[in-house]
Amino acid sequence: MIEYVMLIVIVISMSSVVYLWLRGYAPTNEEIECNNGVSIYISNVNCTKDKNNYTIHLTIKNTGKFNLRGFYIRGTNDTNQQLAAIDLSKKAIIGQSQKSGNEILFNSSLAHAFTNSFSPQNEMSFTFITDEKIQKIEITPTRIEKINDRDMLASCQKAIVSEKDICL
Repeated sequence: MIEYVMLIVIVISMSSVVYLWLRGYAPTNEEIECNNGVSIYISNVNCTKDKNNYTIHLTIKNTGKFNLRGFYIRGTNDTNQQLAAIDLSKKAIIGQSQKSGNEILFNSSLAHAFTNSFSPQNEMSFTFITDEKIQKIEITPTRIEKINDRDMLASCQKAIVSEKDICL
C-alpha cells in the first residue's frame, strides 16, 4: 500500500515539473511590442530600368534610440493601395547583409542573427531587382526584445515608414 502511495506522489511531482517546464514553450497570445523610440528613415531611394527589370537602390538610416535587427520590405505598383503586398525581400541582392525568411538582417553573419546590430545614426544600402514597376515601398523594422528572459523577434508596427513614387 505504501508503494502505491509513493508511486502516485512521484508521478504527480514529475507531472508538475514537466508542466512548469513546458509552460514556457507554449505560445502566448500577447503581442510583442518594440520599445518606443524605434525609428528608421529612408535617406535615399532611386529606381532604374534596364530591359525587363527595375533596380531599386535604397539607403536606410536608423534614426531611433535603439539598435535594430533587420526589416521587412514590401512594395506595391499602385500608390493608392493601402497595403503593400509584394514581398521585396525575395528580390534583394544580398551583399553585406543576410536574409532570415522574409526578413532582411542588418548583420552580415547568420551566427549573430539574434542580435540587434544596426546602431542609431548608422546607414546601410540595399539593392532589389524586380520585374514589376514598384510605385510605393513600406519598411517595417525588427528588433530582438527580451521577454521573460527569452529573446523574441518583434516587428515594430509603430515604426513603419513608406516612400511613394519609387519607379516613375
